[in-house]
Amino acid sequence: MKKKIIIPLIIGITALSGLLLLSNTKNPTPSQITTNESPYFNNAEAMFLRERLNEYLKTSSSKTSNGLSDYDNSYYESPFIVYEENNSLAGGKQLEIIFVNKPDKMFTALIYKLATGEYELRGFGQNTNVATVRLENIRTEYKKYFEDNKYFY
Repeated sequence: MKKKIIIPLIIGITALSGLLLLSNTKNPTPSQITTNESPYFNNAEAMFLRERLNEYLKTSSSKTSNGLSDYDNSYYESPFIVYEENNSLAGGKQLEIIFVNKPDKMFTALIYKLATGEYELRGFGQNTNVATVRLENIRTEYKKYFEDNKYFY
């Protein structure tokens, strides 16, 4: 009687051990994004801004009310990283961005999510409170973001 119970028990334990071993030997996954990195990675407002910049590059013949026409298009041709994301005082999100191929300025974009679920760019301009020296320090401190295209928009 004991043999009838022990043999299935041993088979069951062996099978579970094999499954556990297989589950622990899966291909390694990309490094996980920490909570404090989430504004820099797969950011819905930043993805919208990238779409808006691409649209502007296609039809940039006129002056815009949101500030895009105030700067050279070569900025918009470059991918950008999100340096900082904040809730705007008037609603929406305020993104502080730096263009990877032209990191001489920091820009602020004000993006609102409408009741329809669509986004709207309500303002875009240079953040003049950030000095050139500070931008150089940011490029050093945030080097991994400037070098890894998974953070690019």
